[in-house]
Amino acid sequence: VLWKRMFAMDGVINRLLQAVGIPCEKSWLGDTKTAIWVLIFLVVWQFGSSMLIFLSVLKQIPASLYEAADIDGASTFEKFRYVTLPLLIPAIASAVIINLIGSLKLNDIIISLTNGGPAQQTHSLSTYISYVYFRIEKAGYASAIGVFMFVFILIVTIIANRYFRSKEVEY
Repeated sequence: VLWKRMFAMDGVINRLLQAVGIPCEKSWLGDTKTAIWVLIFLVVWQFGSSMLIFLSVLKQIPASLYEAADIDGASTFEKFRYVTLPLLIPAIASAVIINLIGSLKLNDIIISLTNGGPAQQTHSLSTYISYVYFRIEKAGYASAIGVFMFVFILIVTIIANRYFRSKEVEY
């Protein structure tokens, strides 16, 4: 509800733009050109859970590894490339898979803000399945899309797991 009000014609976003001197009276979620960008912004805004995963892994890296790199004369970039990044790979793998699955099943934000509109331009795969099943009443087509979504997520997850396992480093 908060986001819907912020991006409304009389919402905070338009008022902030007017306060800065940009004349704007636009329904951000009602325009086919801006609605998808608002949704993308809100999804990126929720990237904080991945940051928590990265932060917890960064705190677990032993200081002795950085000290050894300092003794070997490694630059800051080399410490990042050869110490930090290899140890972050499992966290990166988890974040990629979690965010991929989350983006494909993105349902709550779209339903609450645009319900797939305007002009059916802001559907995700999961909201499109609901739209096809309930509004167009093509259960077979909706089921086929759901099976495709499952197979796609499965294949991408298997590929990502294999790729990231080959890059993992033990310390």
